Amino acid sequence: MRHIKPQAALVSSSRTQIGAQAMLRVGVGVGFRLSDPFILAHEAVCWEAIKAAEPALPLFEPAMPKLRAEWLLLGSAHYRGTAAGAGALDWLAEAELGGVRKIASCRARPRVDGGRAEASLALDPRQAAAGLQGENPFGQRHAAPPLQRVRGLSVSPAPLAAMGPLGSDWPERRQWQPRFAGSPQAMAEDGSHMGWPAATDLRFFQQAAPDQWSEQACWPAQAPYALSGFRGGELQGRLPALRPLLLAGRGDGPLDERPELRLQTVWLLPDADLGVMWWNGFLPLDYVLDDSVGRLALGFKDAAEPERPAELAAFAERRARLDDQDPLLLADHALMPDPARGWVWEQILDSADHPRFAPPPRDRAEIRARLEQNREDLREAQAAQSRLQSFVRANENALAGLPQAAADEEDWRARLQSERGPWSELTIRDADLSGLVIDGRELNQVRFERCKLDHGRWRQCRLEQVQFVDCSLAGAVLEAVRWSGGGLNRCNLGASVWNGVELAQLGIEDCRLDDIAVNGGAWRAVTVQGEGGAGGRIGQLRWDQVNWCRVRAEDWRFTGLQADGLGLVECQLPRSGWRQCRLLKFSALDTDLSASVWQRCQQRFGVVSHGSSLRQARLEDCELLSCSWQELDAAQLRMEHCACPQLHAQRLRAPDSLWRGCALDGLNATHADLTRARFEACALKDALFYGASLEDSRMEGCNLIDAKTAWMRPPSGGGWRGNLETGRQDWPRRAP
Repeated sequence: MRHIKPQAALVSSSRTQIGAQAMLRVGVGVGFRLSDPFILAHEAVCWEAIKAAEPALPLFEPAMPKLRAEWLLLGSAHYRGTAAGAGALDWLAEAELGGVRKIASCRARPRVDGGRAEASLALDPRQAAAGLQGENPFGQRHAAPPLQRVRGLSVSPAPLAAMGPLGSDWPERRQWQPRFAGSPQAMAEDGSHMGWPAATDLRFFQQAAPDQWSEQACWPAQAPYALSGFRGGELQGRLPALRPLLLAGRGDGPLDERPELRLQTVWLLPDADLGVMWWNGFLPLDYVLDDSVGRLALGFKDAAEPERPAELAAFAERRARLDDQDPLLLADHALMPDPARGWVWEQILDSADHPRFAPPPRDRAEIRARLEQNREDLREAQAAQSRLQSFVRANENALAGLPQAAADEEDWRARLQSERGPWSELTIRDADLSGLVIDGRELNQVRFERCKLDHGRWRQCRLEQVQFVDCSLAGAVLEAVRWSGGGLNRCNLGASVWNGVELAQLGIEDCRLDDIAVNGGAWRAVTVQGEGGAGGRIGQLRWDQVNWCRVRAEDWRFTGLQADGLGLVECQLPRSGWRQCRLLKFSALDTDLSASVWQRCQQRFGVVSHGSSLRQARLEDCELLSCSWQELDAAQLRMEHCACPQLHAQRLRAPDSLWRGCALDGLNATHADLTRARFEACALKDALFYGASLEDSRMEGCNLIDAKTAWMRPPSGGGWRGNLETGRQDWPRRAP
């Protein structure tokens, strides 16, 4: 799911079900300064503040509905004053929000300096009492723990004296845990298989102790808060008068859904002078694993501002498009409250701004100045971009009319043949060096422009920073050549032969590669970009960090290739053949590998997805370890005798595919399209077919022990037979 949000926003989401209603729970939050609520904090500041508090239990927002609004506090109580004696200090820490007050008694040994004493105590379950019944699993078991609760005029040990979150297994929350049905079918009927029964008591989802709950289900707008006994002395203020605007879009559709949100949770982080407001709501789903919600767009507005959801949707659509390079889309002003109403928000514009590096705090005026300066910089960048685009449009044919460098008068063939030492710092233009034999030479910083080097031979040469531009090396033979730096640009390498060639830090751009043959050798940090050709041959080669981008390579053959970090991006390799190749960290993005044949190959940590195609491909005797085929187009794929444990194939599109004799234990085919697919004698133990489409599929002689087939679109009767199905879980079933 993609989030389009400002830097200050926090978002959490989870799929669940309560009763018959499957839903996507969504929580949206924003941090603010307790000392100045008009300053909105960066998301990273909030997470770093929680990390610095080192709580016994992590603080997070699951976005589940609650019966009562609540507040939680992480941090330490602080005392600063005159030294009263040599013993421990006692003081009170008080927090209040919307009339819900909690007071803790703190006791700690002070640090005395010049007659002044300082003390601190974490308001954490580890400092409170454990309780007679183990109400606080982290608590202390002696009679006078340092953290106690104050009620009225009495001070006493209390397991829930701390102000942070309670674990779901603590007795206070466990008492509200619902009873679950005893069988998968019954759990499917009441919604509790991957969710909660309809009768669930919402108090189970309360994370705070009951004395931190409001009487209302939501916090009122601008609820007052007050803190004392913490760092910074006494603090008073009101929650920011903000209203979130959340829009959702399903699939590639518009952002046209708007869930209702309720302000039910507030975090107080006094050590960092931070508060966080959390709203939660939900979007209905057809079933609990439905992942149709693909985008969330979030903005915050002043409570007095008009909401304008259409403007938010339009801005979010533009920001999500990769082809819209308007610099002003980087600014969050369209997603945040109007600065003219006093609002400012922190930005991370440089690594030094990140809270982990403890930048000095800025006041509201400084933050406003940075906001204005950053937006002005983006306006200037937008104007410069517009001028550049106008210049390019007006002069798009200018470069074609520029004169070329004058041809050399030098007889380069005679000179190069007579040179005895290394060739260094030369520029060779328009020379016909066809058939030239270059044996044992060293070339350093040599540039060839518009030269003919067809059918030449390069043997045992060493090239450093050598560049070929607009040259032809058709039919050339390179043997035992070592080439580091430089590259080939717009060259014809058709029918050339490369035997035992070692390339390092090289670029091959827009070159013709028809019928090229590369045998042996090693390539390291080589980029092949653009152009290409048909019928290439790669054999017994080692590749390390080799990348192909927008290369056309039909009918290529790869044999015995060993590659570490091979990347294919927007390439065309239809009908390619791969035999006995070992590919470590192989990736193919938006790449056509249709009708390719893979025989006895091994992939480890391979990713073939995001617009790539294996349509009509065939894999035989291959091993795929820790690989991902998410959203891959693999219609009519044929896999025989392959081992693919733990293959990630969510949303795989493989209708009419054949899987024969394959080890597919742990396959994750959630939401996959396997219509009319055939599985014969396959191991599918612990496989996940949640939500998959398996209409008219056939499954014969397969191991489906402990497979998960809930919510899938099932095959017609008789399509699955002769399988091992002990422990197969097919509940809940998806409505037809």
